[in-house]
Amino acid sequence: MNAVITMDVIGSKQLLSRGYSKNGFYRSADRASEAMADRLLTRFSISRGDEIQGIIESPADIPVTVRNLRYFFLPALLRIGVGIGETDLPLVYDSSWEMDGQAFHRAREALDAERDIKTPCTRISSGQSDMDSAANVIYLLADAIESKWTMPQWQAVYAYESCGTYRAAGEMLGVAAQNAAKRCKAAKYGALREGEEYLSRIFGAVGRDG
Repeated sequence: MNAVITMDVIGSKQLLSRGYSKNGFYRSADRASEAMADRLLTRFSISRGDEIQGIIESPADIPVTVRNLRYFFLPALLRIGVGIGETDLPLVYDSSWEMDGQAFHRAREALDAERDIKTPCTRISSGQSDMDSAANVIYLLADAIESKWTMPQWQAVYAYESCGTYRAAGEMLGVAAQNAAKRCKAAKYGALREGEEYLSRIFGAVGRDG
């Protein structure tokens, strides 16, 4: 089993009217695809103006992928639907939009369930109702936490995960190690990461069982 991530930009017309270029969406998709290439089966690509989609190989990678997507697309805010299931072959790395399969339908179902939500949100659909209910409750909390993050906090979390230490993260950001650590602490990154690690385990089990 794989995971399809389908998402759209909240208030994209208003964002564009404030001077954000549509090319910014394409640049964000390219940056995300490049940074996470080792876990992707298809890159993230854009269709229908403001919808973005890609496939990750392992469902266990859903949590960190979802969070990184939110970072790479800032200042755009995202609704994210994730479908876990089978994907039809052949894979087309540059664009998943012509592909089909169970995971695509579930991702679309998850995204459609969020259409009326005007704040960043994430919904999982795997066909296992108990797991989906638990995961979606955790995502309500995770999305609420992340919605309060400042750009320096987003940058510090990404730098720490990329570098592995606060010293290296500080060097990447051009700040002292203790400042990088303070930003991660203020973002409640430790608590969030515990929730993500739990989700990775249960999503990974679905992938193996499939």
